[in-house]
Amino acid sequence: MWIDSRKQIRRQKISQSVREPNGGTTTSSTITLELYDFGTPVKVSAPPASQVTDLARLLANAGPSSSHGSAVLAPGQSSSTVPGTRASPERRARHGGSGPQ
Repeated sequence: MWIDSRKQIRRQKISQSVREPNGGTTTSSTITLELYDFGTPVKVSAPPASQVTDLARLLANAGPSSSHGSAVLAPGQSSSTVPGTRASPERRARHGGSGPQ
């Protein structure tokens, strides 16, 4: 974990390994969160009802393979378009190339 001079978390790295029962395959993953633009005003609106679902119902229908950490995306959405996961070229330019890429 990296903390800046104002004692704000700027980067957190989380690693995990999970072994399938009975000595099966081990799956490892690492997630790195980069946090920036603290205090920047934002305007947020709820997505249309057609783009939301009940998480409990979704997980109940996921079955046993859900323990392998797959992402749930909206129809037509790739992981590279999930908001907050990657900065656009315009955003990187505005911030002098800083932030996640």
